[in-house]
Amino acid sequence: GLSLPELEVNTVYRAAFGRDAEKAGLDYWTAQNLHGKALFDAITANAIDGTSIGGGNDIAARKRILGFAVGTNYVPRDMTARIHEGEAIVPKAYNPAAGARQSDNNALIAELVAETRALRAEVAALRKAADSSAKSNQTTATLLRNVMPTGDAIQVTAPDSTATVLVL
Repeated sequence: GLSLPELEVNTVYRAAFGRDAEKAGLDYWTAQNLHGKALFDAITANAIDGTSIGGGNDIAARKRILGFAVGTNYVPRDMTARIHEGEAIVPKAYNPAAGARQSDNNALIAELVAETRALRAEVAALRKAADSSAKSNQTTATLLRNVMPTGDAIQVTAPDSTATVLVL
């Protein structure tokens, strides 16, 4: 049979992982002399994907840990994951490998393209209007310079005369 400390470790394994502790884990955690919640927290904090790591150097247990260091397009079940610098986590709804409908993404892209085209047309119309306005302003400025050469009086020439009169 198991000693009382071994029984406590095994009980934690059953509660946390649904199985008995393997020999390496049982020996390691029994030697740690932890009890109750401290034992449970220590074992579960050092477990990944339901595999206990005993002693920090249990090579066989570490080899059973699934790794995604090279990436994956689909995680097959709920599990604890280690996230590495530079990696991204994509919600299932946006992951085509997880059944996300590409048609939804395509519809959104088509909507964005249509909106972009509409905005480009609007910008082109605004530029045309601005160019027209600039030309009108330039024509008005030229006319004003012709009738107000000094900027403070209007120059008037009688239709059948060569005389010019400045009106203040």
